[in-house]
Amino acid sequence: MSAVREVRLVQVNPGVNANKFYVCSLDASGTLTKRWGRVGASGQTKIEPGAGVRGFENAVYAKERRGYRRVDTADTPVTGVASVNTALVAQAAKQALTANTTDPALTTLVDRIATANRHAITTASGGRITFTATGAATTALGPVRPAAVAQARLLLDRIAALPTTDPARSALVAEYLTVIPQKVGARRGWDATFAATASALATQHDLLDALEAVTATTVTDATPTITFRYTVALADPDTTAKIAAKFETEKHPSHPSARLHVQRVYALTDDAAHSAAFDEVAAQVRNRHLWWHGSRTHNLLNILRTGLVVSSAARSSGLDFHGAMFGPGAYFGRSTKAANYSIGGVWDTQRDSGPVYVFVADIACGSEFRSTDPAWAKHGWRGSRSTRNPRGKAWDSVYVKGGTAGVINDERVIWNGDQIRLAYLVELGQ
Repeated sequence: MSAVREVRLVQVNPGVNANKFYVCSLDASGTLTKRWGRVGASGQTKIEPGAGVRGFENAVYAKERRGYRRVDTADTPVTGVASVNTALVAQAAKQALTANTTDPALTTLVDRIATANRHAITTASGGRITFTATGAATTALGPVRPAAVAQARLLLDRIAALPTTDPARSALVAEYLTVIPQKVGARRGWDATFAATASALATQHDLLDALEAVTATTVTDATPTITFRYTVALADPDTTAKIAAKFETEKHPSHPSARLHVQRVYALTDDAAHSAAFDEVAAQVRNRHLWWHGSRTHNLLNILRTGLVVSSAARSSGLDFHGAMFGPGAYFGRSTKAANYSIGGVWDTQRDSGPVYVFVADIACGSEFRSTDPAWAKHGWRGSRSTRNPRGKAWDSVYVKGGTAGVINDERVIWNGDQIRLAYLVELGQ
C-alpha cells in the first residue's frame, strides 16, 4: 500500500563518523514502516501495524531529539513525487534535440550520451545514487530532486572556498552529503579529504551536472519533456570537410588525442533568445573566432540543455581544476588540446572508450587580455580583471599564446556566456 505520509531524516556527523538515515512511512491503513542504516545501504526495516498518526509522529520526534535532521522541511507525500527516470530521458532528448528525426546517426548519438550520463551518476556517487528497474534515480533517502541539486551546488562552492583545516568546512561537507549521498571512508577524518583535490572537486561538479540534466524533466502522464538550448542535425559534407581539415591542421602530435580523426560533424542550432543575445553582444565586442571546447561524453546532455555555464568566482578558490585554472570562465583551445579533455585522463585516470566528442564554438573575444608573466598559471590571470584595456574599459576575454607565460598550449578564456555560441559537435574516433 502506498505511503500517505513520509519523513526522511539523516544524521551526518564526521566527528563521530556518522552518516546515517532514518525513514518513517505511514500508509492509509495506519501501518508504520521504519527503515534505517548507513547512507547508501539498504538498511534495516521494521513494520508496526496499527501505529497510526500518533506512532508516526512519535517516531519522527524521537529521532529529531537524537540529532537527526529532516531532509525535507515538511512531511513528504509519496503520491505525485516525480523521480528521475533516465529510461525515458533518452526518448525525451531525441524529441527535443533532433526534432523527432529517425536518422540513425542522430538517434545513436542521443542514446550514447544519455547512457553515459546515467553511468556517470552511479560511478561518481560510488553507487550511492542508483537506478531502479524502471530507470528511476534514487538514494537511500528517496528520489533525487532538482532542488537538491541546486542546494548542493551552493554548498560545494562554499566547501571549495575553505581550507580543509577549517571546522566550518566539516559542517558543510555533512550538509552536502545530506542532499547528495556519497560513499565516504570508514575511518574518521574522511570529511577533511572529501572534495579536497582538483580531481575530486571536478568529479563532484560533474556529478551535479549529470544529475541536473536528468532532473530537469517535466513529467506528464509518465512522459518527461526536457527543454534544450540547442538542437542537433547532421552537418552537410562541405562543412564536415572544413571542420575535419581544421582539426588536422591544429593537431599537436604529442597530445594523446592526436590519434583521433573526425568521424561526423553535427550542426547545432541555438534557441532564438540565446541566439539574439549572442548576436547583440558579438556585434558590440567583435573579434570572433571558431575555437574548440572538450568535455567528457557524460557532460554533453547538460551542455546541450544549458550551453556552457561559466564557473562562479567561488569555484576558483585556489584549486586548479578545469574551468578555473586561469580564473573562472569557459575555456577554449586548439583541436587536440580540447580533445584531450574529451577522452579523459586529464583530471582523472578514467578514459572514455569508443567515440568521443568535442565542441566547436563561435566566440566573440573582444579586447583580449594577454600576459607574458611566467607566473601566469598561478596568479597572472588576476590582472585580467583588475586592469583596463587601452580604451579604459574592462577586458572582454583572456588569450594566452602557447610557449609564453608558462603555458604550453594556446588558451582562451571567456567570462560572459553571451559571448559563446556552440556551432558544432564533432565526433572523433580512430
